[in-house]
Amino acid sequence: MPTGIYVRTKPNSGQFKKGQESWIKGKKWSEESKRKMSESHIGLKVSEKTREKMRTRMIGWNPSEEIRKRIRENRKGKCIGKIHPKWKGEKVGYDALHDWIKRKKGKAKQCVHCGTKDAKRYEWSNIDHKYRRNVDDFIELCTKCHYKYHQDNNLRIHYGFIKQSLSKI
Repeated sequence: MPTGIYVRTKPNSGQFKKGQESWIKGKKWSEESKRKMSESHIGLKVSEKTREKMRTRMIGWNPSEEIRKRIRENRKGKCIGKIHPKWKGEKVGYDALHDWIKRKKGKAKQCVHCGTKDAKRYEWSNIDHKYRRNVDDFIELCTKCHYKYHQDNNLRIHYGFIKQSLSKI
């Protein structure tokens, strides 16, 4: 904007003067005001430009162990499981369900069919083949027994999905 063309009618109109304190300094928000502000931000979309600014600002940030502990404590019980906005419930995919089982039951370490503990790999196999979020509906099998288990139940593994075998219908 060119200088000298616009003339201010009042100097420093609506601005802070040097040394002037903020009107909010030392004041606390009421619980109702905090609740209203929180509710007003629900569903708020952040622009891609703002997200990029936030992302670049965090590059190189290395919080201390105390800060990390406080962040972990603050996140406990928030946005996990059924509380998470992207929770799919029973409509979960094959791979995501197996990841969920691994988090709940841990890594499979033995085969319940042949009893071996020295195989190269063990997998969680669904018992009733309905693939629901039921922790008790999964068993530990080695890959050889897992393959046989699906063969015996007229199922086959194809690119991570369980499909009915067309040859045996």
